[in-house]
Amino acid sequence: VKCPRLTLTKSQLYIINAIRTGMNNQQIAQKLGISHKTIFSHKINIMKKFQIATKQELTRLSSVALALSAGRIG
Repeated sequence: VKCPRLTLTKSQLYIINAIRTGMNNQQIAQKLGISHKTIFSHKINIMKKFQIATKQELTRLSSVALALSAGRIG
């Protein structure tokens, strides 16, 4: 697994933070001004990067990834 701060785009980091706060695809899409299908694609790409299979794992990852990207871990 690669370090999130090196592999996640700004949009993906935003999406991970939004997931952590409980936003759904439609809410995230509206906030970013893009399609909810694009949000879904971003989530799939994030899950592939971290080799995770479930939405629950993605939610758990969000806190760790944000801490890493902020330099609080590692």
